[in-house]
Amino acid sequence: MRGTRSLLGGLALLLATTAPQAAELRELRLWQGPDSTRAVLDLDARATYNVFALSNPDRLVIDIAGTRRAASLKFDQGAKGVIRDVRSGPHEGGLRLVMDLNAPVSPKASGSNPAAVTAIA
Repeated sequence: MRGTRSLLGGLALLLATTAPQAAELRELRLWQGPDSTRAVLDLDARATYNVFALSNPDRLVIDIAGTRRAASLKFDQGAKGVIRDVRSGPHEGGLRLVMDLNAPVSPKASGSNPAAVTAIA
């Protein structure tokens, strides 16, 4: 696609069965397709999020409000498609995921039940 690769990032958010609390990021799964890469993030509760791309170097950022990373969650899947590496840290009372990329992407957020993020280049 004109020298860029596409990145599909899905956020699968599960509804909490208890009173409102901070969501927890429990799993990250990466898949590489012929012309796209998909990242699915599983949380234990609804959360709001913001997705955007940065350049120099190319990165995809996902800010998830009111969320923390599960202590057992490891980002050790290695490179998949356009994603070189994934890291996270606290950000404004929530969690920031940063995906280092091999090429630029143009993210576009979309929702599904209960919520999903899709980033497409």
